[in-house]
Amino acid sequence: MDEKTKKDLKDAGEHTAHGIEDVIDVVGHGLGGAVKGMADGVETDSAKAQLRKGDD
Repeated sequence: MDEKTKKDLKDAGEHTAHGIEDVIDVVGHGLGGAVKGMADGVETDSAKAQLRKGDD
């Protein structure tokens, strides 16, 4: 295999790795947002329950 082909394959592999990193980053942010949204919902429900509990 000549040097140009080796370099082309190496460059293609690096581009693929960067693409995969970007996908993982986006998915990670999406999951983080989903978890935060769920936590906010639980917090809101808990606060409502505490208010109702105080009405007893």
